[in-house]
Amino acid sequence: MTEDGPIAEQILIVEDNTETSQLLELMLRHAGYRVRVVKSYAAALAAIEEAPYLLYLLDQNLNGVGTGIDLCRRIKAIDVNVPVVFCSAQDDPFTKAAADAAGCDFYLVKPSDTLSLIPVVRTMLAMRATPGSALLK
Repeated sequence: MTEDGPIAEQILIVEDNTETSQLLELMLRHAGYRVRVVKSYAAALAAIEEAPYLLYLLDQNLNGVGTGIDLCRRIKAIDVNVPVVFCSAQDDPFTKAAADAAGCDFYLVKPSDTLSLIPVVRTMLAMRATPGSALLK
């Protein structure tokens, strides 16, 4: 449990850019979600091992030795059904394909797709809550 409530009811944002992480956090909180922000690969690993989250929002490029794709693989090895959404400036097909192969459920390109964040999060969480539904790719 954190100051924001049970971890399993929170969204974990993994974003190393302070301005971007603050924007994403503000958007999600304004929409009524509880969030936790970490800014490095190592902090993300610690958070992932601490407890499960409702949804993971990952950047591809992170401070540390790993990437968002590496984190996605770790998360999906723990729980294949938990939604993982990328929000990254990398808009190339190779990164998107690698994220998809790692188990990414939705890929947003920042800053252009940022306004789609809340509808995507709502859709991902609704689909997870519906038995038998498959997450969108």
